[in-house]
Amino acid sequence: MMYAYDIDWDVDGDRELARTLPQRIPIPDDIAVLGDDEISDYISDTVGFCHFGYRLSKDGDE
Repeated sequence: MMYAYDIDWDVDGDRELARTLPQRIPIPDDIAVLGDDEISDYISDTVGFCHFGYRLSKDGDE
């Protein structure tokens, strides 16, 4: 399984809100194989916030 981490949430500078959002999100294998656009959409759709970017790790090893 892949994990998105170091997610740069689009919260208009609201640091308090950013602290309430997930720091790490598991990415299902069927999404991970599709590519960056689908992973990006999955992250936003799962949490309900857009983001400016993220990093990926395998098996949660950041």
